[in-house]
Amino acid sequence: MILQDAITLEEIDYPFEIHINEVIDENNENLQDYSLNLTNTLDIMSFLWQNIVLEVPIRVKKEENEDISLKGEGWELVDENTKKVDPSMSPFATLLEEGKE
Repeated sequence: MILQDAITLEEIDYPFEIHINEVIDENNENLQDYSLNLTNTLDIMSFLWQNIVLEVPIRVKKEENEDISLKGEGWELVDENTKKVDPSMSPFATLLEEGKE
């Protein structure tokens, strides 16, 4: 599977392996969700697609991009742990604290 790096958006080859264990019988209530026609054939594309989508990770990073600079001229990547409070917004922070009580 080819995915994009979360930082640089470069293409990454991501290996994956799927083991599918689906049991469908005539008494299964979910049988109508799958394409079962009168010639006793079953369309397995929906099974395959669902299981492939479940294997796709949310974020992928190359190992060499772990130490990449996340700061530049006039910008900086900010997450929840390193969030700084803008001094002009500090009066609003006190209002939020008062509202929690």
